[in-house]
Amino acid sequence: MAMIPCKECGKEVSSEAFKCPNCGARLRKAKRGFFGKIFKWSFVLFNLLMFLWVIYIVVFYGDGVVSTNDGMEQAANVVAGTIWLSGSITTWVIVDVILGIFVLLTRPKE
Repeated sequence: MAMIPCKECGKEVSSEAFKCPNCGARLRKAKRGFFGKIFKWSFVLFNLLMFLWVIYIVVFYGDGVVSTNDGMEQAANVVAGTIWLSGSITTWVIVDVILGIFVLLTRPKE
């Protein structure tokens, strides 16, 4: 543990300190641990994949990709699309809340 000068006040401070005890200036930024990085990137990746999944559902069922002349089939496609979309958004919200809690609990501490 070496002593370094504070960039703001010039006092000697431990190289392990995050803030200067004299003036409160930030000396270095805390970094996430291994599990913190895993949870953060899984949160980001999950949101990206769910966004693409919802876009796919909207385009596939909403734009008439599954088009037919039969009224019953069209109604069934609308119902199926609504079920897929609502289930996907519900899953997205629930998993997002759980992953968000883990991301907050594993954030770097000073």
